[in-house]
Amino acid sequence: MDNRDEERQEKKKLILEALKDSMGNIGVACKMVKIARKTFYNWKEADEDFKVKAEEIFEEQKSEMDDYAEGKLFQHIRNDNITALIFYLKTRHPGYRLKGLLEIGGKIKVEKELSEDDKELLKKAIGYAIGEATGEDNK
Repeated sequence: MDNRDEERQEKKKLILEALKDSMGNIGVACKMVKIARKTFYNWKEADEDFKVKAEEIFEEQKSEMDDYAEGKLFQHIRNDNITALIFYLKTRHPGYRLKGLLEIGGKIKVEKELSEDDKELLKKAIGYAIGEATGEDNK
């Protein structure tokens, strides 16, 4: 291994440590180590071991931040913060979710171009499904 390779390996170690210190923020970590973001992505693409280590750090940091944020949310709820309580109920409790939200999933394969009449008909159908056309919520 020549001197450049040794320096590159050392920089890779430093950037991984900087990723931990910056909570997985690539831009901040690259500035800390004084490398370009492009260099980071090039290393990630070319070096499978480096990629695996970086992805582990991202996952670890995400998990830590999720735990931290959830802990703060519960702390605010315990302190009678009504906004935090409403947020929790709307996002975690099915009975308190906003009514009228429409979730659409699946795949549509288009075999032909839609005519203007077809497009207008689809708009009306979606409007009826979400209650826009009648002014009522379709539950």
